[in-house]
Amino acid sequence: MVEPAQLDLHRYRAAVVAGAHENAFELWRGEPFAGLHTDWLDDVRRALVDEHFAARLDHHDAQLDLGSYAAVLPGIAELGQEHPFNERLHGQYLLALARGGRQAEALDHYETVRRRLADALGADPGPELRGIHHDILAGTVTGALRQTAPRQLPPDIRGFVGREASLASLSALLDDLDVTGAGPIVISAIDGAGGIGKHKPLNSTRHSVGSWLGVAQVKRVGCPSAVVDRERAHANLFRQVTEALV
Repeated sequence: MVEPAQLDLHRYRAAVVAGAHENAFELWRGEPFAGLHTDWLDDVRRALVDEHFAARLDHHDAQLDLGSYAAVLPGIAELGQEHPFNERLHGQYLLALARGGRQAEALDHYETVRRRLADALGADPGPELRGIHHDILAGTVTGALRQTAPRQLPPDIRGFVGREASLASLSALLDDLDVTGAGPIVISAIDGAGGIGKHKPLNSTRHSVGSWLGVAQVKRVGCPSAVVDRERAHANLFRQVTEALV
């Protein structure tokens, strides 16, 4: 049996989830199943190409947030030639130009996109693209990084004692964590009845490894009722963890 970590697709998806887009893109080697054609392969190929395109858009957003306007601009421009009607992509192009001090070019590009949509589709740009255009006209699009809410933890408990085994187990999980994005996604769960003390050791561990918070994501999930059968509990946990990863 082939392990998931040995398949490029699984490694690609794990890297994207971890935010290591450049590592993921190194695994992309052109059109999937090139030269092969069946109804099933064609559907899978289209889905994978769409998935890769969405990952590239997410990468653009991340680079724009970091202020890498000049570095990301050529890739956005090239992709824009392939996707002339994708408004999210062209909005990223406007932001890259404007934040790099090229507001006039950004406004010209918006007008090009607006005319293209009107001529080909009889439609106006959507509210998000219009909003970016308005912000450029108003002079509110600058090179300043977008402010994001800090990852704040509940206060830790001073003198937390009595859970040495639990804390050691949690620390061991982090010691084995792959931060490169090349390995499989690891999901660990702490279960038990309400009130027995699941959250406190978890919070204590998070405080002790604050520098890992960008890698190790923690989400509290639970079942809607106090008493559920095991199958429902597992299904509910799987659903909530899946939603947390999307």
